[in-house]
Amino acid sequence: MVREMRCFALLDGARGRPTADMAALEALLVRISDFVVRRADRIEEMDLNPVWVGAKGEGAMPFDAVIIERMEQGACVQRACCCRRCSRFLFFSSLRSDRRSSGSASPCARPA
Repeated sequence: MVREMRCFALLDGARGRPTADMAALEALLVRISDFVVRRADRIEEMDLNPVWVGAKGEGAMPFDAVIIERMEQGACVQRACCCRRCSRFLFFSSLRSDRRSSGSASPCARPA
């Protein structure tokens, strides 16, 4: 599927750029898929943008993610904010291949 994307030529080293870390990108896509399958009943929508893909051997990772949890009718907004924060934390902790700290105390910028 990755090779079918219109931008694949850029990942494959077009315009004198190094070849992207395709193995890391494919592994990231599999981890995202596994994450969604395990939580399909809870995830309403998910957006990863941008996703960084380094040169071969450098890895791949999303720089930002928004996950909106599917809410039951009548659920309060306060609970939704908390759940989004938890979902975002679960997402980043399950996808990051390196465990370096991002320097932020909370994965979500919203006040508690």
